[in-house]
Amino acid sequence: MKCTKCGKEIASDSNFCEFCGERIINPVSASSKSNAKLKVFGTCLGLLLFVIGLLIWIHSYSSNSSSNESQVLTYVDSVEWESPIGKSIYSGYVIQVPSLGKIPHSKGIVRITEGEFAGCIYDGELDMGKMTGRAKYTLANGDVFVGEFKDGQYDKGKYVVASSGDSFEGTFKNGKPDKGNWYDKKGNKY
Repeated sequence: MKCTKCGKEIASDSNFCEFCGERIINPVSASSKSNAKLKVFGTCLGLLLFVIGLLIWIHSYSSNSSSNESQVLTYVDSVEWESPIGKSIYSGYVIQVPSLGKIPHSKGIVRITEGEFAGCIYDGELDMGKMTGRAKYTLANGDVFVGEFKDGQYDKGKYVVASSGDSFEGTFKNGKPDKGNWYDKKGNKY
């Protein structure tokens, strides 16, 4: 390799010319710095394009879902509702669907006032009027279930029998204990 200032032949791995003292810029290291800058720029550009694409997808998804019917989530306090398990008083979030009216959705408290389940209280998540998600369900006799509901039935969690203090913890099938363990009121496993 030749020095760019004095033109004398120098070693290819030199940082300075041994004859004139000129700083030598190694063409390999300069191009690798340039390549590193290009890689960083390319990564940033790719990330930016991904974020823009994601924002466009989110906007188009929300536009498509609201184009059929406008749905607005609002809070209501103490309204009568004909729940799937009987007449009730509902406080919580509702979704306004023009063709269906106000439907309990997201989270709320359902107090059953008439029917087979009168006196029961459901405090938890709802999905378009169905008891689905995390909740606490207190029966009229004082029994309590805390856990997950699926399609209006116990799915997994803990059920405590008020009269004895016994409890079941596990999964449920058709609303009945399935796989899990029973405990006495002191917490001893049966």
